Amino acid sequence: MGQALHDKLSAHIGQISVIDRDEGLRLPSGKRILGHVDRNTLADANLADAVGLVAGTDDDTDNLSIVMTARELNDKLFVIARQNREENQELFASVGADMLMSQGSIIANKIRVLLGAPMLNEFFGLAKHQEDAWACELV
Repeated sequence: MGQALHDKLSAHIGQISVIDRDEGLRLPSGKRILGHVDRNTLADANLADAVGLVAGTDDDTDNLSIVMTARELNDKLFVIARQNREENQELFASVGADMLMSQGSIIANKIRVLLGAPMLNEFFGLAKHQEDAWACELV
């Protein structure tokens, strides 16, 4: 997940620090920090000056701990947290993450969009290759 987030976000926001346990992770830019996320690791990632954080491990306890520690270090962070187990919903609601990711809701939202507007995904795929004049005319 660290690699995918880095690849998608670094082109848009520049410097990124990725904390990951994967020793094989190679980032072309940004800072890679190997290890388990704790207060020291978050400090190494320069969290005090960061604008956002994604707590995206496959362990809810770790993600909750990351969010709570990060909020202590920088209360202005935009925080995205991954919730893996449905029974932990109350805990995630209480930590004050700005956005929650959960596999079930991601799949449900995708299905809802496909049912409500089945051609929308194809339209976006075609629209991204059009010129600005095309978009102005469409609007």
